[in-house]
Amino acid sequence: MFIIPCKYIPSSPIQECIESIQRYHPEDKIVIVDSCSEDKSYLNQFVNIKNISILDVCNNNYVIGALWHTYKHFSSEPFYILLHDSIILKKTIPQKYLLDSNFYTFMYFNETIPGISSQEYLYYLKFFNTTKYKIPEPNSIINGCFGTLGIFKQNIINKFIENGVHHVFPQSKFECNMFERLLGICATQEQFNPSEFNLEGNYLEKCNNLTEDKLQYFKKLFFFNKR
Repeated sequence: MFIIPCKYIPSSPIQECIESIQRYHPEDKIVIVDSCSEDKSYLNQFVNIKNISILDVCNNNYVIGALWHTYKHFSSEPFYILLHDSIILKKTIPQKYLLDSNFYTFMYFNETIPGISSQEYLYYLKFFNTTKYKIPEPNSIINGCFGTLGIFKQNIINKFIENGVHHVFPQSKFECNMFERLLGICATQEQFNPSEFNLEGNYLEKCNNLTEDKLQYFKKLFFFNKR
């Protein structure tokens, strides 16, 4: 199952995103999770199309919120591929990434945990005081998940639920960006370090490949979107 959160604006490439999934994964289900769009008429083009479901739930918890809304309604899928509406698939994702029990991100980045007085570290404290995962030490290196994109399997979702991650929702763009780091930290503590379990490799080494459309599995379309 593919999950596409969308805060629609006229320049949104969601139709191209959906068409790319249908092209390379014609039998897989797609869920569109609307993120409180002011204009929801874009959803009309996807009504009654095979394998497409619409969750008009006013998701205001950004990308990771779309995962939990979808899981609430479709809890028995073997995998959940979380994308942005600006991600266009370029080829079929191999079955080995879909059928095993591993969690995969699309790209990862490494980053140094900031000092304890920083805004970022205070948010880390808030998150890790709510969940059962361990907060990394200041100045340690962590691996984050680019865009919170990933291939989530039942085992990793169950672990996140067991450890309380499903109770923590980003409420701002800053917190959404922090979830890229938090997801990587939690996945690493579940033995799925994004540096090893990813499709495209290190974002910091391939950022030009991203902007120049030289990645293997997907391209990212850049457009203005407040969410």
